[in-house]
Amino acid sequence: MSGSSELVTQLLKVAIAYTRFFEECDDSVLDDDTALKQMEYAAYLLHQLSDVGKRRLVDELAALVAAEADPAERESVQGFAFGMGLVESEDG
Repeated sequence: MSGSSELVTQLLKVAIAYTRFFEECDDSVLDDDTALKQMEYAAYLLHQLSDVGKRRLVDELAALVAAEADPAERESVQGFAFGMGLVESEDG
């Protein structure tokens, strides 16, 4: 794995972890409006990618899904592209 590819993979894992946090935290941790704004901002930033960049992101997500042994984690990663509006269906 090249340094660039490793960087992209790790940053993607960070983005998934933080968006999952915003999605799953309750009001005692973070109010719903703030969590939603953060999720929308993450989606906005991802939509700034070129079509080639978006395709690469979706391909990287598919590789993460294929490598993930934990079913719950795999499901979370699978839904990320759809949740961020990068693909039209959860199947990619």
